[in-house]
Amino acid sequence: TGNPHSITLTDLSTYDHKDLQNLQGGQANEYYHLTSSEHIELNAWLDDVVLSDGGAMNIGAGDITTEGSIITTTAGGQIGRFMTGSSGNTVFAYTGGAWDIRAGNGNNASQNVLRVDNSGNFDFYSGNLITLGTLGAGATTVTSLTIPTTGEINFRDTDISIGSTLFDGILDMSADISIDMFYDNADVGDEVDGQSLNINRRATEGDDYISLYIDKDRKGLIGFSGDDDLLQLAYEALTVNGTITATGAVDAPAHNISDKKITVTAFTSTGINAAIDALGAEGGEVYLPEGTYTIDSTITFDYDNTVLRGAGFGTYLDATSYNGHPILISGKSNCQVRDLYVKGSAGSGYTQNLITDGGVLSPNFVCFNVKVEDADNYGINWSASGVSYGLFINVTCNNADSHGLFIYGGQYNRIINCSATSNGGWGIGVYRTANIIQGCSTFTNAGDSIYGSIGSVIKDNTCISNTGGGILVNGANCIIIGNFVSLNTEHGIETIGDDQVVANNTVSSSGNNKIDIFINGSDDSVISGNQCSGNVGRAEIGIYLAANSLRNNIVGNVCQTHDTVGISILAGANNNHIEGNQLENEAVAKISDNGSNNTIVNAIAGVTTHYQELLMDTDKKFNLRDSAIGIYSQADTFLDLFADGAVRIGDSSAGAPTNYSKFEPDGTLEFNGTATVFNDLVLPLDFAKVPASNAPNWESFVGNLNAFAYQVNDFQEFTTELLHNYKSGSTFEFHIHGALNATLAGGDETAKFEIEYSIVSADFADGIGEVYPSPTIISAEITIPNGTADLTNIYLSIGTDSTGSFINDATIKGRIRRIASSGTELVGDVFLTQVGVHYEIDTVGSRTITTK
Repeated sequence: TGNPHSITLTDLSTYDHKDLQNLQGGQANEYYHLTSSEHIELNAWLDDVVLSDGGAMNIGAGDITTEGSIITTTAGGQIGRFMTGSSGNTVFAYTGGAWDIRAGNGNNASQNVLRVDNSGNFDFYSGNLITLGTLGAGATTVTSLTIPTTGEINFRDTDISIGSTLFDGILDMSADISIDMFYDNADVGDEVDGQSLNINRRATEGDDYISLYIDKDRKGLIGFSGDDDLLQLAYEALTVNGTITATGAVDAPAHNISDKKITVTAFTSTGINAAIDALGAEGGEVYLPEGTYTIDSTITFDYDNTVLRGAGFGTYLDATSYNGHPILISGKSNCQVRDLYVKGSAGSGYTQNLITDGGVLSPNFVCFNVKVEDADNYGINWSASGVSYGLFINVTCNNADSHGLFIYGGQYNRIINCSATSNGGWGIGVYRTANIIQGCSTFTNAGDSIYGSIGSVIKDNTCISNTGGGILVNGANCIIIGNFVSLNTEHGIETIGDDQVVANNTVSSSGNNKIDIFINGSDDSVISGNQCSGNVGRAEIGIYLAANSLRNNIVGNVCQTHDTVGISILAGANNNHIEGNQLENEAVAKISDNGSNNTIVNAIAGVTTHYQELLMDTDKKFNLRDSAIGIYSQADTFLDLFADGAVRIGDSSAGAPTNYSKFEPDGTLEFNGTATVFNDLVLPLDFAKVPASNAPNWESFVGNLNAFAYQVNDFQEFTTELLHNYKSGSTFEFHIHGALNATLAGGDETAKFEIEYSIVSADFADGIGEVYPSPTIISAEITIPNGTADLTNIYLSIGTDSTGSFINDATIKGRIRRIASSGTELVGDVFLTQVGVHYEIDTVGSRTITTK
């Protein structure tokens, strides 16, 4: 009875129900009677219950099961505190309809870390981290996870990830939220290496994935399946390093290609045409897989914006048996032929151009990565007139019967990185205005390597071993720059037309008797910085200015080892400026100037200080008084200015020159040493005296012409005088001219002639001269071979006079006679037409009528 503070309940089997009524201080309201099983259950539980005076209850290892609530109160008035274990462990608190989980001792709300409100929502307090372990099978999931704007989800273990049970692998973000991803080992803004974001298929992480590289050296690269440079993202730019396949229209200046793409399955021209027809008016792409296509009809482009694309040179269009053009664009715009190989029927006699516009303007055409071979006419022929804006890039044209790649009518076309080899005409040619040929190669073509026209730009090309010339432009305002031209049969570079620029080209070993750079009637052009090299038997001249080449600048070129001249200026090439050219090892001359008013500065080999002008005060002199000093134009030559005003030009023999020309103070020109020249004093026998006997017969010579025919002992007499330009006291030589009067048929025969003469000098003082001396006789014999034809010209030197020293106006009185020869005498007549006297000249004439 009473209200016990401490009681130990033990075995109740000795108590009846009346005693149990007072077990809790008389508070029981019912009278219990326990069944046997209930008695056993209660007895077992009470064995572990110990109530102490302090109000604590130790339940032991048993369970507390109740259909009500466990409510705790404290003297401090806290309601709903539930504590487990010792002080400091987690506390559950119930306040205002919400459950809190608190950290620390749980004494106040500031220690709350998680609240479940009365609506069932979770509230994570700021600054607290949440760690989720692995959820096992059957774990409960939530519909959504909401994170405040300032909140974070942090992954601190490499094994933690966000996944999805959906096969699509979706991570869905709202429209106004972006995702920033950083590696834990770098701060925001750091440049890091070796980092990428990979997006994989759920089924595998093998070959099918996309990588976005954030490596500092590869940032902005997007790759697929390990190809890390498929796309390059940069500021205001996107670079695509692969094929773009459009699902809609792709708009670009002058090029708008439809998204249609048809793959050809019938490998014939009929199959290709059917695919082109199926594109429709908007155009599109016809794709030709690798294989051989039989071309027996023309592939015709029916629509603008049509692309014919192969798989490379393995796409082979075989037109070897077709008498027609395999590919015809014919007036369509923005079309392309690319990545294929076309072979024609060279030598068949057809008129076949492998790719052509058919003479109809087809603007904005693109030909890319195409090889054409064995055309029966042109490899590629673009012949329509007008502005065409074509682009030919990486095109190969070989073995055409005519030209390789020929743009006849179009303007503003670009031919880039193309090649032409072994074609029957030009390698590459443009015939109209403002076309560009750049970075191309031409070899062993039968015509000119490259042909240009008005406004052509021909740059950085290689032209080797062509049967024609290297580069020929026929039109004004062209630029020829940076080309390599060698071993061509004709001229290296030739320009026709004004205002040309020929610069920084290398031209070597042009054809025999040809020219490396030929300025053919061009005015106001610049030829600068070129390297021109000849070789024995090749390239006669380095740079050549033809007649009517006016006001050109030939500056800073190198010319060497040509068969004649480094720079040659023809008569009529006037007012040109030649300066600073390096001329070495030229066989005949460094420079030859036959024009007028040309300025030539430093046009010789070697390092020479030169001045355009030498100005001196009026009372000063320029003296050349040392034999080692001179004004040089060739090795060992000089210009000597004498005090008396005479000018001597010739060799530089110290103090006593022997070979020179001299202008006397009065202007008379005198030749000395090897500077003298020779002339021929002609004595026609048609007017010579005929004797009464032993006279030659006047017989028919050629046609209606007659001449004296000489038998043995026939003769004529003549008289003449030495001319005023004769070098006084020099020797002179007699000779005859004639012809046979019959064909020799019986063996070699001989004929002999003599000249008998007497010479006296005149005395101009009083008119009384010398006494004629006894005649001098000189003779010579000629052997005429068997079979020599009738009227064959003969020349025979009779001999040189050595009888005295004569002056001009000396009289020669003489006789020419045929005499018996020492061999088999020539049967029949010999025609003689004239006697000649070779004499030496040392002045143009005499100073006065009577004074030498």
